[in-house]
Amino acid sequence: MKESGIRIKKIDGLSSFPFADPGSAASSMYENYLMEYRETDIPLDAAFIASRMNDKRISAVCTYEGKKPGLFVMYSQNDFDSSVLGKKCARVELFERGSRLGRERATAHAAAFSEKLASDGFGMLTARVRGSDFILCDALVGSGFVSVDELDIFWMRSGSREALCAQMPVGHTPHGAHSGNIKGKKRRSSVVLSDITPSIRGDVERLSGDSFLKSRYYNDPFVKKSVADKFYAKLASSFIDNTDGVRIAALHEGKLAGFIIGVENEFISSAIGRKFIYLYLIAVDGGHQGIGVGETLVRAFTSRCFEEGYEIIEVGTQSFNFRAAALYERCGYRKCEYLRTFHRHINEAGKGKGGK
Repeated sequence: MKESGIRIKKIDGLSSFPFADPGSAASSMYENYLMEYRETDIPLDAAFIASRMNDKRISAVCTYEGKKPGLFVMYSQNDFDSSVLGKKCARVELFERGSRLGRERATAHAAAFSEKLASDGFGMLTARVRGSDFILCDALVGSGFVSVDELDIFWMRSGSREALCAQMPVGHTPHGAHSGNIKGKKRRSSVVLSDITPSIRGDVERLSGDSFLKSRYYNDPFVKKSVADKFYAKLASSFIDNTDGVRIAALHEGKLAGFIIGVENEFISSAIGRKFIYLYLIAVDGGHQGIGVGETLVRAFTSRCFEEGYEIIEVGTQSFNFRAAALYERCGYRKCEYLRTFHRHINEAGKGKGGK
């Protein structure tokens, strides 16, 4: 594959790794991309990057100008998005070395990579990159990507459990229902925490629909609202149906006041050798906001995650959602990264707003 003298080479393993020191490159890539792991004993070495590259779900390529490597990219086919959008979608797991190329060259290399995936039949690409990598972000926009989301990432590790548990409501029992008193500005309300049961599933689905309205597909000018609605309804159902994670509902006077759902990311867990869970969805009913339901859910979720052996919890919230950010920090989470999400629809450039 050539574009402006740029060629694409498939990277099959460490033997064809494009940079001189794969251990150093792995440390650089993953310490920057997943900053929280700096404080753990996860070995960011050549063996780590080899495990990622040996995963059959991931493809790795590198762009070259002559013999000089440019962008190193890991990507995988995104079957979930493909099933809803009706075209072959790819998720870029990692873009690296963009800042070392400079803006103009990084743009050309990103365009060459995109065209390579287009020739492989992909119709849509999703890339999530560090927001602080301004050159790479500009390169993605310059090569046809559209910025659709900005996330602040928060995390907590199991070593912080003691500090968190000291703040848990008295009488909390993560695996059973319990009553907890929550102080509100106008009244003192009693909520009951329990598992998400079939009897409240419909209410959970309804409430979850309001939680995605500012998410990436609603911000994508090439995706119709009806398609975004279908995508997030299916996504919410997949979270609700996944019984392997942690799922908690908050009830008030017999009605759903809110819920929280986290699912283990087995892909990351296997790569880092630590049980990793991502808090995918939290929602509080409008009639129950401002009385502490969200904080109770986050604390209960965190406690149960650690009790069930998860070692790292991660959650992302839109960068403009200052209220959510304050909630996570109040519950002991720390901000570790700022990420931007980009979409590129291979054959959609220049077609306006995509019929929204």
